[in-house]
Amino acid sequence: KGFVVQWNLKESKVDKVFGSQANFVKDLVVTPNQQSLVLLYGTSVYNSDNSFLQKLDLKNTVLSKITSKGITGSMRNFDITSAGGGRLFEPNTLKMVDAILLNQTATAFSISNNNKMLVITNEYESQPQLSFYNVEDGKKLNDIPLKKSAYALLFTKDDNILYVGYGGNNKIDKIDIKTGTILKTFEHIDSYSKEKKIENLLLSNDENILIGVNSSREMYNWNTATGVESELRVSSETRGYSLKKVPNTNTFIYGDGIKNIEVYDLAANKIIRALTCNSRTFGALDITPDGKFIFYCNNDKSVSIWDLTKGTLAATMVFFGETDWVIVDKAGRFDGTQESIKKMYYVKGLDIIPLESNYEQFYTPSLLQRILEGENFTTPAVNINTLKDAPKVKIAAEQIKRNLTVEDDVAVFSSEKEQVNIKVQADCPNDGVTEIRLFQNGKLVQTTRNLTVEDEKTSEKSAVKTFTVTLSPGENRFKAIAFNTERTESKPAELIVSYTALNIDLPVAATTTLHLMVVGINTYKNPKYNLNYALADATSFTEAITSGSKDLFAKTNTIFIKDADATKEGMTAAFEKIKAAAKPQDLFVFYYAGHGVINDKNKFFLVPYDVTQLYGNDDALEQKGFSAVAMQEMSKNIKAQKQLFILDACQSGGALNEVVSARGAAEEKAISQLARATGTYWFTASSSDQFASEFSQLGHGSFTYCLLQAFKGDANPGDKKLTVKILDAYLQDKVPEITKKYKGTAQFPVTFSYGNDFPIIMVK
Repeated sequence: KGFVVQWNLKESKVDKVFGSQANFVKDLVVTPNQQSLVLLYGTSVYNSDNSFLQKLDLKNTVLSKITSKGITGSMRNFDITSAGGGRLFEPNTLKMVDAILLNQTATAFSISNNNKMLVITNEYESQPQLSFYNVEDGKKLNDIPLKKSAYALLFTKDDNILYVGYGGNNKIDKIDIKTGTILKTFEHIDSYSKEKKIENLLLSNDENILIGVNSSREMYNWNTATGVESELRVSSETRGYSLKKVPNTNTFIYGDGIKNIEVYDLAANKIIRALTCNSRTFGALDITPDGKFIFYCNNDKSVSIWDLTKGTLAATMVFFGETDWVIVDKAGRFDGTQESIKKMYYVKGLDIIPLESNYEQFYTPSLLQRILEGENFTTPAVNINTLKDAPKVKIAAEQIKRNLTVEDDVAVFSSEKEQVNIKVQADCPNDGVTEIRLFQNGKLVQTTRNLTVEDEKTSEKSAVKTFTVTLSPGENRFKAIAFNTERTESKPAELIVSYTALNIDLPVAATTTLHLMVVGINTYKNPKYNLNYALADATSFTEAITSGSKDLFAKTNTIFIKDADATKEGMTAAFEKIKAAAKPQDLFVFYYAGHGVINDKNKFFLVPYDVTQLYGNDDALEQKGFSAVAMQEMSKNIKAQKQLFILDACQSGGALNEVVSARGAAEEKAISQLARATGTYWFTASSSDQFASEFSQLGHGSFTYCLLQAFKGDANPGDKKLTVKILDAYLQDKVPEITKKYKGTAQFPVTFSYGNDFPIIMVK
């Protein structure tokens, strides 16, 4: 079945299963509007056991499972390509089709092009027939008797003619649906015909040529008017898998069953292009409705994306479970969910390099969408094929003599002092060390330079840095990483220091403080940037989190800044106050409702009150804006190890220049790097080229409205504790639902989760 079981010999049970049964992409199809890719998963190419469907949103790259509510068992007995010629249906249509098929033993079915008629054929040789149904009410329309069982059905564009492919004789009939008359028969005769059945049918764009594919994947073609067969000029080894028309042309594509995707021109009667794959595949594929890209299933459980215009491999996607995915292009750029990125590696000789080791250089938000839109990417500064060696890192706790245990190859020490020195040594003899970062319980506590450094190549072959850190009561897990001159990360070095404080027996709530900094800007100095609900959002958020956190924290330290007070100086002063007060065991929450912007140098800024021009004046933005680098420094210096940043950074109508959309992905990357570099949680209102929405019906921005609903209990945490990860999962579902309801288009929040999970409030 393609998976490995780890068996616990002592307890006689399965501990883990490696390699998901449901991770083999058997087939796929692109929706007619080119908004989604539907994937058919299964444990085998040859049977439908445990098969199910998943949908990948091609615009927002959100992967979700299509549940049995819309697709039940009978639909799963067919590959997507046989289900109505590879078409997808609206939920109501699909539900009725499924209901009709539920008690049938059909060998094939097809939907008319107007989606009003369903035809099926059963598998009984004694009484084979075509049965036609009205899709709207499920009532049978009529039956047409057949001489043999059929295994492939295809409507013409006008839905008046049905092509029927039979079993055991390489024969196809052209049947008039109204009269049941066989208008023409198409047959290929050879010595093995009796053993073969027609399983796939394709009509050319002008419907003058019919192509049939039998159970041996041999392809034949006929003139639909004369019935005369013509030889397809392919090699004897070529097999036709998953034939698809190239839109608005008389060419079609197929997997040849060897290593190629071939493009065949029916007018010229020859192969005009062959796209060579890396390994033998079964060739399931589909083409986007614009005719530009091919999605192709590989034997290694990946899906290749081919640029048909250029004739090159654009990228490869891999799917993990029900929601995780990763995409990597030929230049090394990648995008994906956080969990999937951790599972993928580059290979250099005998070395494997984790994808996330090259996060700064190659992480590319919205990569799939941008590829499909035809973006011409700038060549990466680093060549993925000639990566320099990453540093090697060692970590040690000074002034501590006693090593208690070793857990998962990580040494555990004990300390009676609240402050300890952590020594980090990084060596990179073939290149150089440019930065060392130290994380405590997932959060950045020290670094040897800022997040953003331009044109700086200062490095040393070996670097040693000693960091003085304050311990939290209990376990303190330290992680150190280093960067080379290409900004490739080392593998982390880790150790654990266990600290027993004098007040360790006190309840956690009695020793912790919630530090809350809230910024809400409705009124800007430049009135064209004014917002409607930012201040209301900030006020309601403050009230909700203050009320809900009373049972979790001894006290709440709140700083609320609004409108004209929300300048760079005012925000900096507030951060300094929290920096002075916060302890490692505390929680720091930063909430911002106002504008956010990315400048020409791809630097992200929060926009304070007195910034009067969002674009075209980078010097003024540098001077008065609150930068991502400043937020990183602030996060590092605030000792609270649990930190959550919430940015409801709206774009008002007056700010919606076209340039904003183009910079969306750059903004997303800036925030993702900020979250990852600091080891903190970041929730942002919208993704890529979307904009945070404000609705008068809600009285709030859509993102904050959903936050408030979660605080009221809509997220439904089982033990009443609303944690960051529960809130994250809730927002991913709720924000698209609310924005689609009120705006007609789903808006997807972007969240980056680093560090340990922690509760925010207690739901009443």
